[in-house]
Amino acid sequence: MDPVGGADKPVRRAFSLVEIVIALAILSFSLAVLVQSEAGSVVMTMESQRVLTANALANQKIAEVLLQLEVEGYTDTDKSEEGSFDDFGADGLFGEAIDFEGEYDDYSWAWTVREVDMQMGDVSSAISDLQGMGLGSEESSEDTLTESLGESDLAQSMMGSMLGGDALNDMLAPWMREVRVVVWWGDDPGDLESEELCEHCVELVTHVFNPSGEVISSSSSSSTSEEE
Repeated sequence: MDPVGGADKPVRRAFSLVEIVIALAILSFSLAVLVQSEAGSVVMTMESQRVLTANALANQKIAEVLLQLEVEGYTDTDKSEEGSFDDFGADGLFGEAIDFEGEYDDYSWAWTVREVDMQMGDVSSAISDLQGMGLGSEESSEDTLTESLGESDLAQSMMGSMLGGDALNDMLAPWMREVRVVVWWGDDPGDLESEELCEHCVELVTHVFNPSGEVISSSSSSSTSEEE
């Protein structure tokens, strides 16, 4: 009994040492998971920013290559170059020299311009197969060939060679080029010609059409450069 109030006061029970230790352990584990999750989010955000930057630089580089093709013309051999973005902006492509203060020093590039392999196959055989399936007008095609080339074995041989896959590729070679640009950051990307690029690589591929069909011979271009 309380001598003053005449009633018992409730006893206030404090946390035990075991309960405090368990609570601190739970809090520490939760904080560790939270910090790890936040760190992963920061890394993913930085990686995404690098990918966006590399993609923008690749678009800039592919525009430069296309402009170079327009100025220097198309050659009969594959061309390739590689370098870094250490001096990016210093060449005045933006109207005036811009100093990016080393923001893109960690990025490198490589580009290749090559002939396009159409892989057309044997078109004449495909036409014959379609006619055999009843999908083409055999009479009209025979009449056309007869009128233009005649029915001789030589004419048929010439027509077959013209429609062959290799012949078509040779005919279309001066008109098409594949332009491939790879931009990467960090360590050495390894073999850039491999089908599986490095983890820190961005690849852009486009195809351009040569409107004139004129191709500069590599031998003539090399002799011109020697004279200069």
